Amino acid sequence: MPDLHIEKLDSRGRGVAMHGDLPVICDGALPGELVRIEQSEQSRRILKAQSYSVVRPVEARITPLCRYFGECGGCQLQQARYDAQVAYKESQLKHCLEKYGDVCPEQWLASLTSAAYHYRRRVRLGVRTLANGEVIIGFHRKNHFYLLDIETCPILEPRLHLLLGPLHQLVASLSVKQRVPQIEMSCGEQEVAVVIRHLLPLSPYDELTLRDFARNNQLILFTQAQGPESICPLQVGQTSTLQYSLQRHQVRLTFSPTDFIQANASINAQMLDAVLLQLDIQENDSVLDLYSGIGNFSLPLARYAHKVTGIEGNPELVARARYNADHNGLSNVRFQHADLNSWEPDFKFNKVILDPPRQGAMNMIKTLSDTADTIVYVSCMPRTLARDARYLVHRSGYRLIRAGLIDMFPQTRHIEAIAVFKRGNSVC
Repeated sequence: MPDLHIEKLDSRGRGVAMHGDLPVICDGALPGELVRIEQSEQSRRILKAQSYSVVRPVEARITPLCRYFGECGGCQLQQARYDAQVAYKESQLKHCLEKYGDVCPEQWLASLTSAAYHYRRRVRLGVRTLANGEVIIGFHRKNHFYLLDIETCPILEPRLHLLLGPLHQLVASLSVKQRVPQIEMSCGEQEVAVVIRHLLPLSPYDELTLRDFARNNQLILFTQAQGPESICPLQVGQTSTLQYSLQRHQVRLTFSPTDFIQANASINAQMLDAVLLQLDIQENDSVLDLYSGIGNFSLPLARYAHKVTGIEGNPELVARARYNADHNGLSNVRFQHADLNSWEPDFKFNKVILDPPRQGAMNMIKTLSDTADTIVYVSCMPRTLARDARYLVHRSGYRLIRAGLIDMFPQTRHIEAIAVFKRGNSVC
């Protein structure tokens, strides 16, 4: 096979070249590079390079910072400069909107970016103890279900990164170590929380060991014996929540260590500012926040709008949002628990913000098609955003006036986006 030119990255962040009419997947290669395929296998209508060498690298190629890169399934793009990563994600977003939505924005927004490392403030780790007593804590291996043991992770917020080594020692010392499958860690502004999931009862010695660990590492430690409802602080009287602030909008939010929050604090703040700007909130606006969670969008919006209503499918998050509204002194916001696959509004509003899960929000999009003047859609899955945008533009008469990349997860292939829809015929 002749040397091949990498033309693009696919949706999984892998380099793609062409050999005749067959795409050749070169995982880790970058656009513009010349590669020499040493071994490959054919799968359906593509070739996968099992081994290859880079004959001519591009300027954007750098040495990955993480020693586990290539083995760990968490990151896909550490071999590329950060500006090149952003450019790749921008092109993927544009491709998805055009191919799957048949839409294009009238204006592209500047991408929201952050520090390339040390940003992630919440993480879930797999745990396994081998028959010989060795403890493995980490993420799934690349293209495998098996865990990769890690003791460093440069994308984690430094306070979480520093706990990886001590957590290995902690689990190894427990009598129930064979039945500890998972650890979650979260950062608030002041405190760090660790949740240890255990499938057997803890012994008195285990509880003492966990208390010592929490004290020595200055963190809040929670245990989880069954489902999420069983999570509780190890020490009686210990607070069960963390906090973060949105200082520009004078809002402070409380959350539990397993509540959904945006993983990147810097991007979350930028994203919130972008949403407020694009909604152009006026003091007489009535705003609907769908998939409202703990109030991340609703509460800052309530500082500026006449009325905000948050709709959320998780009753525990609804309770947390109501608590946050009370503690921020916001009386013009209310939260309601509802099934967002079938909910229909029984009140009036003129602007909408929605941040749905990966499957998108088609049921809500159909419901909203005759109600809102402005819709701001925050998406963690460009393909479902494109599908929903197709309906809004081609079926409901909205214009896609702006769209842009939200780089919530640098070093990974994951793409988040913001899209702004207004009533009227599209010019694209």
